[in-house]
Amino acid sequence: MTIWCGFKGWNKDRQRAMYQPFILITQVAALATISPVRHSTGKDGFDPVILLCISGALLGTADGMTLYKRLSDNHFARVVNLLMIIPRISFFG
Repeated sequence: MTIWCGFKGWNKDRQRAMYQPFILITQVAALATISPVRHSTGKDGFDPVILLCISGALLGTADGMTLYKRLSDNHFARVVNLLMIIPRISFFG
């Protein structure tokens, strides 16, 4: 999705409008998949560790939105491309 939007030459707002629903749908699908698996392993009830994950996600979202507002379209494209390369370098390095 990220590469396709970049090839289209869209500005950062249009790309974000495409990414966000895609990521939301992916996260909902993951939660829908994890929940039945968790129950089938006998782990019922609320796990307080989830609260740490939620606070971390909210902090990351706030940082990302602050950075997003400060980036130009050109800088946004560079950051997105860099972030797609970094995991591959650390994985193979």
